[in-house]
Amino acid sequence: MDDFETYCRDYLNGWEERSTVRAMTRYRPSPEEAHVLLLPEGFVPLVDEPEVRAMGPEVKAYLVTQACYRIMDGIALIETDMVCEGCRDLAHRSQIVDVSTLARQVALTIHTDEGYHSFAAREFMDGLTEITGIRPDGRLEECYSRQGLDLALERLPSELHGAFRMVALSLTENLVTEEVIGLVKETELTSPFHLNLREHLVDEARHQAFFRRLLRRIWADFDPEVRASLAQVLPLFLDYLLEQPMRADARARLDSVRRLGLGGEDLERLRVKEEARLVAKTENPTWLNVRRAMGDAGLLSAPEIQTALYDGGWLAA
Repeated sequence: MDDFETYCRDYLNGWEERSTVRAMTRYRPSPEEAHVLLLPEGFVPLVDEPEVRAMGPEVKAYLVTQACYRIMDGIALIETDMVCEGCRDLAHRSQIVDVSTLARQVALTIHTDEGYHSFAAREFMDGLTEITGIRPDGRLEECYSRQGLDLALERLPSELHGAFRMVALSLTENLVTEEVIGLVKETELTSPFHLNLREHLVDEARHQAFFRRLLRRIWADFDPEVRASLAQVLPLFLDYLLEQPMRADARARLDSVRRLGLGGEDLERLRVKEEARLVAKTENPTWLNVRRAMGDAGLLSAPEIQTALYDGGWLAA
């Protein structure tokens, strides 16, 4: 049994005791936490703009709560529409390279974990509405990473769909880190948002470790022609995985203040500032861990990947 197989066996042996769905009682927000600031200061810069501050502290609380809803909504969708479906296909479908029985079983445990995370995220949103009285402005119905996957698959021959699904799944599961959601070692866990996501990240650390190993294994096994084809559509997928959600969130924030009565020149000034805060692809905070995962798996050393990422704006010269 090689190192990857040993890892998969150990993963399965420890799943019962380590997965949150099997071993933990999930956190639920309480009425006493109704007025705790949900997100770290500076997480939603729009609320510190003079035009928004002039609208009163309740508007700040409203906008921060809406931002929290969108994060949780995005988690709920990406887990079911992207990760659960990808894990299902990995576990049950034939693949262009060999995927062992043990690895397929690990994929099924991750499918279970992520379906539970989606449930917990939706439940958390409902609990937040109950204790704050603030309802979501709207609910996300489209998963951007899934849209990007579908567009990428349209550009690939059908026999390469399974291969790209495995690559896309592996990168998607390396998306969320503690730094991205404002959790660092010094973070005091008083925010309902952080209490909820800290549970989630207990599982995500294990998931990311598995998918980095899987990606390293399958990428090494792909024929050069397969790698070249997958490289061509990878930047498109990254655009939808990493960039489109940030742009959509900026639009959603502006829609919220517009519905609250801000308009005219004030709204236009905010729109310009929100646009200015959209960073280059290479500076996207969610790109850091995805890039690290690609490096660990050997993708970034592949000339075809380097060229595609440079052309797509994800690597700087």
